Amino acid sequence: SSVYTNTSLTLVQFDLGQIYNSQKFTNTNDLFMVVPITMVAAFGAGAGVLVPPVNGNAQLLSTKTNFIHLIHQADLQINGKTIESTQSFVNIAKHFQMLSEMSINDLATIGNTLGFGDCLDNPRSARWCGATAAQGVGFTNNDVIGFQNTGATLQTQINAGVANTGIQSKLNRFTEVANNYNGIAPTILSATNLQNECKPTYQVLNTNY
Repeated sequence: SSVYTNTSLTLVQFDLGQIYNSQKFTNTNDLFMVVPITMVAAFGAGAGVLVPPVNGNAQLLSTKTNFIHLIHQADLQINGKTIESTQSFVNIAKHFQMLSEMSINDLATIGNTLGFGDCLDNPRSARWCGATAAQGVGFTNNDVIGFQNTGATLQTQINAGVANTGIQSKLNRFTEVANNYNGIAPTILSATNLQNECKPTYQVLNTNY
């Protein structure tokens, strides 16, 4: 592990001196960073009026594909000397590089760890919304509740009710504590257990609105 200091709302400096060992080589390719994140969603009834939150909205926790987007810019210094100068929007460049180099097998095996999900976006869930809709306006592909095939039944329109399986695979890492259909939480795992194991959760806190 390393020591880090935060001197502002955005600048975080990591001191990696503690992991240095003069008798061993350190492979920087094996380094990783753990960043705890809390996402908050507010529910409103219009005109700025907040209403109590409800269960079953874990889909609000979907983040941008690839955890590297949590970093905007970075630089590397060793013994006070700049080895890699500050690169703005380094996340965009590295994201494009990873998209260009990763194969389907890479996506299936390590994609979930990197924040990609284990499969690609489903083209059958793309739709055009000409007016204001829950998905947004214009070309969207963000439906997360639905089916993976071409439709619920053969009687419906083709692609009706199809969800984006790419986003679904990213949301599978979350455990809904208060309204878990599988009964895993809180029967087997409690919110405290999940927090101690750094597992992503969706919780409704009725005191925070």
